[in-house]
Amino acid sequence: MSKPHITHCDFRQYKDLTNQLVMEESVFIALINRHADVLIKRRSVKSSVTLPFLCIAQITFSMNDSILFSQLIEDKIGCIKSLEMSQGVKESTANERLKKNRLKQTNFLLNDILSEIGYFNRTKFEKRKTGGLVLEFIDSIECVNGDFFDGDDIAFYGKRINNFLEKAINEKPSVLFEKDNQQLQNLIGK
Repeated sequence: MSKPHITHCDFRQYKDLTNQLVMEESVFIALINRHADVLIKRRSVKSSVTLPFLCIAQITFSMNDSILFSQLIEDKIGCIKSLEMSQGVKESTANERLKKNRLKQTNFLLNDILSEIGYFNRTKFEKRKTGGLVLEFIDSIECVNGDFFDGDDIAFYGKRINNFLEKAINEKPSVLFEKDNQQLQNLIGK
């Protein structure tokens, strides 16, 4: 089966959209690290076009309060795939959507965790010409301590944090960033 033709415009849009989500994920990780240990593991897939998506294995707030993050995400996207297939979506299409859903669901869960801690964000929606929703972006984040990140801050700090985290997991298969890790917090700059 041949792959669908992707025009330069579509490719550019894919790259920009994915990079935006990855930068948001990176900022979310640094903000959650102010309150919890974050264990990140190396992915088996390397990104050559976009910023690398980070696999969060676990978030630990205390001995009795821990989230097996990657397992939770895999369960969630597996349920979405099963639901789509039960509604008549082809398995190949559901598998492609599963890959895209991994990053979206990761950010949804990270955002939920941050809102439980007391962070607030404003969301922006991108729509298709037909009116359908393409993607949801975080336009700004208001932190518990009063710090504020606008879209430019999210892009700037997100790229810095992503580069730092990628280098760390390239050296080891998994890296634990203990609560309030100074290297990580210095990168967020606020």
